[in-house]
Amino acid sequence: MPAPAASLRPARPDLPPDPLREVRRGLLLTGLGTWLALTVHSLLAVPSREGLAPAEEGLWLAVMAAFAITLFVAVKFVERRSTRLWLAALQLVLALVGNALLDGNSVLAGLTLLVAAQVGLCLPVGLSVLWVLAQTAGLLSVFLPYWSVTDAWAYASGYLCFQLFAVTTTRVALREAEARGRLSVLLDELRITRALLSEASRQAERLDIARDLHDVAGHHLSALSMNLQVALHLTPDGPARAPVERADHVARCLLADVRQTVQGLRGAPDVEFTRDLNLLIGSVPVPVHLHLPPDVRITCGVRAQVLLRTAQEALTNVTRHARAAQVWLTVGQADGLLSMDIRDDGRGAADLQFGCGLSGMQERLESLGGTLHVHTGRGAGLTLQARLPLRGPA
Repeated sequence: MPAPAASLRPARPDLPPDPLREVRRGLLLTGLGTWLALTVHSLLAVPSREGLAPAEEGLWLAVMAAFAITLFVAVKFVERRSTRLWLAALQLVLALVGNALLDGNSVLAGLTLLVAAQVGLCLPVGLSVLWVLAQTAGLLSVFLPYWSVTDAWAYASGYLCFQLFAVTTTRVALREAEARGRLSVLLDELRITRALLSEASRQAERLDIARDLHDVAGHHLSALSMNLQVALHLTPDGPARAPVERADHVARCLLADVRQTVQGLRGAPDVEFTRDLNLLIGSVPVPVHLHLPPDVRITCGVRAQVLLRTAQEALTNVTRHARAAQVWLTVGQADGLLSMDIRDDGRGAADLQFGCGLSGMQERLESLGGTLHVHTGRGAGLTLQARLPLRGPA
């Protein structure tokens, strides 16, 4: 039976998190650890502090603290890409200022690697390389007043390679996390498809049994009932009439039972739509509030599969693009229509373009006479309304 309105997101410890958030969480831990190591080294190593006058110590500590705070806010809380880039630029300025206060410290230049790693998550490879080249030029301008030209160029070119490595590493980590997320979705698709195929096979077996009962047993029972009625008309009142009447009554009851059994076999259950939908919801790393009334029954496997695929694509889009905290999924049945409404509280879009996912949903629904409507706005989330007729060719 479908479950009442409730939040039915099963507890799944192996759910894949949002790929970008997963990489940013690792970057935050690594970045703060690197910042702490470089700061402590600059405070404790005597050669690193030679260029730092006593009056400049407080300013240098303030610059280092501002770098850490900016790094934490940018990686932990900021979602907008342009804002993260501005904060990365601010971190670069703070890193160069702190380095200049130490008269061009080669160790503290490692802070540029943290900035490069953040840029790799925000910009494509080409623009990331240009950013890294600009960072290296700024670092070189800090080194040149205090070092020889040869040493300045040597260390700057070395840090250029390290920064490019940081950009490449973050982008590879992001692709790997996205691949694991897609693999998890594909595995859930496989489970649902296997369940639908199994149910379709069972339904075909029930249909074969129903046809056999109707064509064989039903035919013979109908012939038996007709012959008993003829015998009843030809039997005069007497001791033999009562057994014939009872036999006719039993034959009629048995024929009615066979017909009822045939109807029950043909009227397949709701192809485990509720179970498969809950399995699909369990694969989403966002809380999904499901409302599925008990009177909603989907007896057509094709329609059930279309609705499941529609929900799957919608929830995948929420996970990848919406940055939503919650999703509401409502399934209903009224006036000969099946309805599915999916709403999220994500960022929405000012100008929504139908890509492969939304176009595929629309094509599936329209192939069965259904419709798809999408409502959204910037900062207003997205609402998807799917409608499907209960009757018609599938």
